[in-house]
Amino acid sequence: MSRIRQAVPEDGKALTRLARETYVAAFGHSFTPADLAAHLERHLSTSNVDGWIARDTVLLAEAEDRLVGFVQFGPAGPAMELRRLYVLAGCQGCGIGSRLLRAALAHPDMAGADRIVLDVWERNHGARRLYERYGFQVVGRRSFAVASGAASDDDLIMQRLACQNSDLAQ
Repeated sequence: MSRIRQAVPEDGKALTRLARETYVAAFGHSFTPADLAAHLERHLSTSNVDGWIARDTVLLAEAEDRLVGFVQFGPAGPAMELRRLYVLAGCQGCGIGSRLLRAALAHPDMAGADRIVLDVWERNHGARRLYERYGFQVVGRRSFAVASGAASDDDLIMQRLACQNSDLAQ
């Protein structure tokens, strides 16, 4: 059984390792080695992760005293944005992603939001199904740019409206 708690500044290095490991497992195959290295350095460095913890809400899932997943969310203009939700590959299918998503949606900042948005890789069918179970619907798409400028698949933009925030018992 995992425990969910809010990240603190001291979690930065461990969260960086988890973020990198889960990102590479999910998307590493879709990058060239150079583009992957550039993406990890640009978006998943320890200084960036420390910034997430300072600026946004980051909830961590722990099992057996190790981090196994996390969710990050914060304001994005008039909406709230679910920025990241990742679970270690070996822990997927155990309900950790659902628990993290429910905890995020129940957080006062998210529960009070008129609209919650996220983007998800169009080929990440498991994540899309999870978000759809919690009321998110596709409302658009945008291209994902890699460091080299190479063509990439699109991300889908999904949203969940305030009227769905009371339905967290799923």
